[in-house]
Amino acid sequence: MTPKLYTALKWGALLGGPLAIFETFGALLALRLNSGLILWILAWGSSFLEILLPLIAGLLAARATSERSSGLIAGFTAGLIVAIVNMIGETFMPSDTLFLLQGQVPLAGNDLVASAIFARLMTLGLGAWGGWLGGRLGQFTRSRPPHP
Repeated sequence: MTPKLYTALKWGALLGGPLAIFETFGALLALRLNSGLILWILAWGSSFLEILLPLIAGLLAARATSERSSGLIAGFTAGLIVAIVNMIGETFMPSDTLFLLQGQVPLAGNDLVASAIFARLMTLGLGAWGGWLGGRLGQFTRSRPPHP
């Protein structure tokens, strides 16, 4: 593993891990308090953070390595960590509880699987896009030595 790859993976993990914990904690809190409002706020806040934190990870990785591609790797890593933790949480959480909490009809088996796959692909896509954008920004914000 090269130092540049390590740096990109490090920034992705440092920002993706806390985001995954935040989303899991929020879902458990909404279930514990039986609150659809907390779940709604969590859904919108998580979507915003799933773009912002990979963008920051990409920016920091690109600044550290001075390579744009490090940002993409960092953002995708952050998204991958969040997607894996969400899949684990969905495995142990009853599938119909979140729908019933929002006052909706639970989805059938195939629709539930398709919805979960789509949600994980969105998480990966937002992470990669945010990291790519952060990598482009980080490459330009890197301090360069002055020209003589």
